[in-house]
Amino acid sequence: MNLSKQEFLNTADSAKYIQDKRKLRAELEAEMAKFLKRGGEIKQAVSQIYKAKHGTADQYRKRSCRCDVCVAWALDNGVIKLTTIKARV
Repeated sequence: MNLSKQEFLNTADSAKYIQDKRKLRAELEAEMAKFLKRGGEIKQAVSQIYKAKHGTADQYRKRSCRCDVCVAWALDNGVIKLTTIKARV
């Protein structure tokens, strides 16, 4: 059922959809008012930087880290046998 935007707006489903969205928005605003009234506070989300643990299986295999520490780990654990790749002639 591919309707253009104008066709969708002319159907009865669109009116119900819009009413449902308005009702949901009103409920959400009421819940937020209750939350803030009880002393809740809204905090800005802070993204945390991933701190890599070099020399581990996850860092070498899943994240494809090829630093000296991770390559040394791979050599010690037998994941790789050489540190350099032989060039084809």
